[in-house]
Amino acid sequence: MEAALQKSPHTALPVLPSRTLTPVERVDIYNKMYFHRILEAMQGDFSAVRHVVGDEIFSELVAAYLASTPPTHFSIRYAGKFFAESFAHHALTSAWPWLADLARLQWTLLAAYDALDAPALRAEDLSALPADAWPTRVLHTTPATQRLDLTWPAQKILEAVTEEQSLPDIARKATSLLIWRRTLDVEYRVLTPLEAELIDAVQKKITFSDLCELALAHVAEEQVIACVGNFLQQWVSEGILA
Repeated sequence: MEAALQKSPHTALPVLPSRTLTPVERVDIYNKMYFHRILEAMQGDFSAVRHVVGDEIFSELVAAYLASTPPTHFSIRYAGKFFAESFAHHALTSAWPWLADLARLQWTLLAAYDALDAPALRAEDLSALPADAWPTRVLHTTPATQRLDLTWPAQKILEAVTEEQSLPDIARKATSLLIWRRTLDVEYRVLTPLEAELIDAVQKKITFSDLCELALAHVAEEQVIACVGNFLQQWVSEGILA
């Protein structure tokens, strides 16, 4: 910011000089304070990324990111929204090719934590549903339910950091995650391709009948109801359906 103002020496600032500082110097104090506020917030939001690369490199990443993608939201909570994309092709990925995926995972976990509350569908709600109402029953997920597709199983890195263990060597592998919040606890698990496809459909809202049609492309007709029923039972127990 200081450099930008110095390029335009005649720029009129609504700030008066003090006894020891010019207007540019006074404004730059607040500019640096703002950067450090965002840096502190992003250190918490991307704690695992920070752990992997170290404080100095992390600060450099944040500074470069903010220079290219200045925050547009009044709340610093959203400052890191595009952080993962900013270094997806960074030189650091030669050492840690899963780094962007790790950042995406941490951001999505945060989104699940911050999502609006909504009453979860209960098992007794489904039990009370008349048989003739099942085909048209619309299924959808709670606001806190998130889906994330990764190129690397970055959740293994996050788990190692969280448990203060050495970082594992992981192989590139497409990984589908389901992320949700139960009360104040954010949880996640790896999905099979079939369950990922069904969850994606439920997130867009789908009837039970159409969900069964979708599953029919993957399982035998006589197994469809049992297959979808088992998924429903698990989703209800996890509290991801609204």
